[in-house]
Amino acid sequence: MAFVDVKHTIWQRYHILDEKLEEFMKLDEKDRYEAIFHEIIDNATDSEYLPATLDYITPAENQNKPTVELFDESYKTVWDNTPLQIKRDRKIEQIQK
Repeated sequence: MAFVDVKHTIWQRYHILDEKLEEFMKLDEKDRYEAIFHEIIDNATDSEYLPATLDYITPAENQNKPTVELFDESYKTVWDNTPLQIKRDRKIEQIQK
C-alpha cells in the first residue's frame, strides 16, 4: 500500500510537580535552559501532545528538505515537495560530477 509522510511541528506539554517548578524558579536565568531539559522534562510526571498546535512546515522551514513525501508500496519515494529550484540545482551538480 502506498503512503504519504508529512512533517509537522507540535507543542508537547509536560506535567511537573510544584516542587520542581519552585526549584526551577530559584535558578539563575543562565541555568534555566539546561535545567528545563535535564531537571524538568526528564522528571515530568506525564506529557501530552497538543493537537490544536499541529502545524505543517514548509521545505524552507526545514533547511530546504522535503516536508511531504509520497511513497509507493515498496517504500520508494515517488514524489516530494522539495522546491523545484533545489531539485534542479541538485540535478545540475550530479551532472557536473
